[in-house]
Amino acid sequence: MYCHLTERPSILLNKEELKSSRDLAIRCLTSPPIYNNDSSSPAFGGFDGIHYLTKLRSRYEKPFVYTEITGYSVLIYLKLWRWKRDQMFLELARRAGDWIVKAQYLGSNKKAFGGFFDRYYKDAGEFYPYLYIYSGAVCCAALIKLYESTKGSKYLESAMKAGDWLTGVMWHPLSKDKGAFKEYYHLAKDRFSVRLYPYEAICTALTLMLLDGLLKDERHRTTVEKALSWALTTQNDNGGFPMYYDLTKGKYNPILYTHFIAYTLYNLVGYPLLDLSERLNNVNYMEKAVKCAEWLIKNQDDDGGLFTFYYPSGRHTWHKQSPTVAQALCAWLKLYEKTRQEKYRKAAVKATQWLIKNQHKVTDKNHLAGGFYWIYPNKEMGFADKIWSVTDRFTRKLGFEHSHLQFLDKIPTWTTQFAIEALYNAEKRRL
Repeated sequence: MYCHLTERPSILLNKEELKSSRDLAIRCLTSPPIYNNDSSSPAFGGFDGIHYLTKLRSRYEKPFVYTEITGYSVLIYLKLWRWKRDQMFLELARRAGDWIVKAQYLGSNKKAFGGFFDRYYKDAGEFYPYLYIYSGAVCCAALIKLYESTKGSKYLESAMKAGDWLTGVMWHPLSKDKGAFKEYYHLAKDRFSVRLYPYEAICTALTLMLLDGLLKDERHRTTVEKALSWALTTQNDNGGFPMYYDLTKGKYNPILYTHFIAYTLYNLVGYPLLDLSERLNNVNYMEKAVKCAEWLIKNQDDDGGLFTFYYPSGRHTWHKQSPTVAQALCAWLKLYEKTRQEKYRKAAVKATQWLIKNQHKVTDKNHLAGGFYWIYPNKEMGFADKIWSVTDRFTRKLGFEHSHLQFLDKIPTWTTQFAIEALYNAEKRRL
């Protein structure tokens, strides 16, 4: 069932705890095992997507450099460079940008040309043959901002190719005035995804507007407006967004995934709906953002966390998602800055306290200092869970859901990246 907030006085944040938590997150992001700092390795400059705490359960759970997350690293490092005036962060951003450029497909397949391989498996020394639209949008935005900071021509050239790929083969028209972006292209199987994600349309639209701004033209504006026209019509009356639209089934998946919903408000590239409202001078996008932010506030638990999934029945999962909390915190701080409405400040304070409390403070077999579990509580894999893990594909067909299995005993890098900006902004705004 949905959780409702009760009014109660806010507790002032401990400034020393906040600063310590932020600095711990920065150290986590600039060190192994997250950051690949061996200059002799093909993975040099890239960032692992997930740190695994237990024995890997499938061949896809081997350590990998995550292209999307390396793009996020470029973005957060550039911000740290500006905030701290430390050239080390600019150098780290360059290294990450160089790795992204190497992960771009420039072969003879025109359907893939300009996209980015999703991940690089370090043990096997090979790229995963999927090229995702969202990774492409994040990396394109990262390269745009890196070019603006360094004037390195290779970053602009790579971003231009990515922009053409995003709006070319990955575009899926739905009507005269609406369209979306295909989720991925599978290079080895020459196959496109049949799913269209509203949050991807919104986030990709922001990247394309950044590219237009850099090029000083409006070549992508029509595509952007068509993508937003579709994506925003999918928003529910309560402010959430469905997970995706299935082209083969002709219907939406009605499950609400808070992480994807929060992406419409914040994703390190920027604040998609809010930024698009300003860039396109459309107050409707601002109204949609407010509606979404208030849905997140309505569903914030008393401890400041946010549950992972909400189902059509109104039921939610027992676990909460760390990336969502950091994203929502950034969005609420931005809206508080714009509106000065107390509800955003109160929600932001509770989310900040949740992050500080749940951040790992030490590194051992069950923790990574500066990191966060993907879900809370991160319950140990019991015997029953191990059985379900093996049979998960079969049991899903029978209607059983075990959503926690994909998140258990994992530390996602992106929570730490989001948390750095969230904690910096919380300190700056003196909540």
